[in-house]
Amino acid sequence: AWALQERDANGPDSDTKDGHLLPRGGGGRRRTPLECERLQGFPEGWTDVGGMADSHRYRMMGNAVTVPVAEWLGHRLMAVDA
Repeated sequence: AWALQERDANGPDSDTKDGHLLPRGGGGRRRTPLECERLQGFPEGWTDVGGMADSHRYRMMGNAVTVPVAEWLGHRLMAVDA
């Protein structure tokens, strides 16, 4: 989130009067596990195993490699090896 707080030179996307995208002081909300799954490239509900607590789901997703990045790396390695 700190990257979103960097000053926007022109300000067209800014939501605050001082030109920042997010309010100072850690504003913004916590993402839901579903949103985190989507950001990581997982299918919806991928980490929803047996009523697991959200905190465990966040930890699993935080320790995972993003699916599109892993796919890209795999394709690049195959291209180099070919």
